[in-house]
Amino acid sequence: MERNFEEKGQATILEEGEIFFFYRPRADSGISGAEAEEGQIFMVLHPLRKSRYRLIHLGKQYPPALKKSGPRIQASIDKVMASLDELRAELVEQESWSGNRGKRARPAALQVGEGIYALLKYRDNTHLVYALDDSIRENGLLEEMGIAPEGGYTTSVRNPDTSDASGNAKHPDFPRHLLERFRGRESIPIDPIEFLNEEGAELLLTGISNDPMEDLGIEFNSRNGSRTDHSRGQI
Repeated sequence: MERNFEEKGQATILEEGEIFFFYRPRADSGISGAEAEEGQIFMVLHPLRKSRYRLIHLGKQYPPALKKSGPRIQASIDKVMASLDELRAELVEQESWSGNRGKRARPAALQVGEGIYALLKYRDNTHLVYALDDSIRENGLLEEMGIAPEGGYTTSVRNPDTSDASGNAKHPDFPRHLLERFRGRESIPIDPIEFLNEEGAELLLTGISNDPMEDLGIEFNSRNGSRTDHSRGQI
């Protein structure tokens, strides 16, 4: 995979690579009503020339706080894996047993989008911008999930010592040098990128309403999107 972004303004590229979106239908547990599980939306970031796959759970979307901003999404880093095979194993159908609910089937996650992304530092913020392949847009699930074919988010990582409990099963165990960067603040930009390699880290993504490429001074060198070999089917 070649570099796909070029700096044209004041923004600095911290990382770029491949991005994937997945939808996992709710588990078939025989439960209906308020206790039934909802489907899950995942984003995967695969940095350029690195054996690393970050599986990020995208949580509930909230209306924009200001008219000039887009929706806010709470997210969490579920797993950080070293190979494509590990990622595939995490996304396939699995069965589990619960003493309260009995046998439960966890459906396979469906790949609904793939393309390229860049994580940028612009002034005092960090941003995630991406563009998805045309061939993946036709399935209609992206629109239902509220994911635009091209878009961007202002990104921040939450301080595990001050943020409210979000129901995340994991608690990030940040090394000391990362914890010191918070200095008591509830959230900070994702700089250094090392924050994204910590399982359990909680993120806040705020949509950029205008064209993020133009606003941040970034140009695509290519619109070909993902270059991963998918000869075995989805991812």
